Amino acid sequence: MKKILIIFLAFIAFTAACKKEETSTDSSTDFKDAIILNEPKIYGDSVVVLTWSIKDRSKFKSIVIIRNDNINNAPPSFIGVSLDSSQYIDTLIPYCPRFDYNIRGYIKGTNSQFYFSNSYYFFDNEISKFEIKPTNILHDKENKFIYFFESNGNISLYDIAKKAIIKTVTIGNGNGNCDFGYYNGVQELYIPDDNGWLYVYDAQNLTEITKFNVGNSLTSVVENNNILFISNTLGFDNSLIAFDRATGKNISTQVTDKIVCLKKVSNSQTNLWALCESSWNNFSYFQYDNQNNPINSPNQLSLTFPADIFTFPFESSPQGNYMLFSSGGNIITQDYIIKYNLPKGSYKFSSFTIDKENNRILGTTSSKTIEVYDATTFKFIKSIRTKTYPMHVVIQNKRLICVGSLVNIVNDSYSNADKITVEELKY
Repeated sequence: MKKILIIFLAFIAFTAACKKEETSTDSSTDFKDAIILNEPKIYGDSVVVLTWSIKDRSKFKSIVIIRNDNINNAPPSFIGVSLDSSQYIDTLIPYCPRFDYNIRGYIKGTNSQFYFSNSYYFFDNEISKFEIKPTNILHDKENKFIYFFESNGNISLYDIAKKAIIKTVTIGNGNGNCDFGYYNGVQELYIPDDNGWLYVYDAQNLTEITKFNVGNSLTSVVENNNILFISNTLGFDNSLIAFDRATGKNISTQVTDKIVCLKKVSNSQTNLWALCESSWNNFSYFQYDNQNNPINSPNQLSLTFPADIFTFPFESSPQGNYMLFSSGGNIITQDYIIKYNLPKGSYKFSSFTIDKENNRILGTTSSKTIEVYDATTFKFIKSIRTKTYPMHVVIQNKRLICVGSLVNIVNDSYSNADKITVEELKY
């Protein structure tokens, strides 16, 4: 199998490094090389010019170009062209890590017999792929790391600069929603475990520092000035604990519904959003005083929420006055008013990222795009295409690092992704 490394000029910038692999699929002896596909020409990121030659056009009744996107086991695209033609300009090339072309010639006097030309395969080496099924993703902007958490307890550390997984560890029996913090000058990663342990790891090298037996099953943790707010659940015994990192002791305990995920309210040191599961699903808003004691019972909003409310992460706004959630782009204020839905057309969101610096919302969608909105007015700003189905996006050095999947995961959880991909995009 012949492999050719092609380096394109700057104005032919489909990819910086793109491999082409040529294979012969016509094994006949009486009509060898009946159709020959020449090396395609690539222009920009959306145009491919195909040319071919046919030994004897009189033997064929039709010619079809076949384009295979190699994504999600999707059927190939069939592009009909004139029998007399020898060129086709494809302006709808797939925005994906791999695709290929070949020509099929259907033989006269037969129902469906045909000859294949040789094929050209395109591989985008700018996309990294990993055998990971994440249930949660965290970004460390300062150190240019992304953390992938899996349901089996695996935690993988991805180095953005190196474009590589540099370490994987297995912790506990399954991890909840984690958070970062600093203690004694060391950046720590706090990992709640199904068996009631709160693991404390060095965030830079994923080595264990200590662990605390908090009890029951831990689902989420949020750090604030060395105080850890931990959701603790077992059957009907559910609580939110304020836990002192220094002493390893509880400060306060508040009875709650079963908390699935906690988020700290932006621009607040003592307020938390919580997504809760009970006989009715609700969002709760918790407030604490300066001694980390609950001020009052949490405000709750119980409504008929979208079915995927527990599937995808929710995010607090830059100012902390509203929260984003679900594939519909729903927005809820602190006063528990469903204020708005992000304008999205038929798109479904899989996650949200808040760009505080530019006051923007970035929503990854089921249509291989990242939709960008003003975080105050919710007006649409622009759409950014991705090569795979985006699961989560982070901002690093004014570039987007997009974690994606080869399969569409918007109607299910991250963990059903076949493989994850990581690609860098202009912002």
